[in-house]
Amino acid sequence: MYHCQKLEQDAALGIDGSRRPSFVVPYSFSVSDFGFVFLTKGLDGSLIVSYRTFRLGIEKSLIGSYAGWVGGVWWRYAPVAPNR
Repeated sequence: MYHCQKLEQDAALGIDGSRRPSFVVPYSFSVSDFGFVFLTKGLDGSLIVSYRTFRLGIEKSLIGSYAGWVGGVWWRYAPVAPNR
């Protein structure tokens, strides 16, 4: 599954990555981590790949929940010169 999103640089193509099973911490009912891969194009034409981990949690009291990015890695691949 994919989705389009606006990130720091510009528009990006997002691809769902790995899912980690839910785990329980003392103050939460359930916590799940989701991996996402984002592809975007740099100003110089390079390919920028970002792998981010998103964490979603539901509180035991069911009054609140939380979600947010908890980690990420970036790679940049320089543009390839076109063959003539």
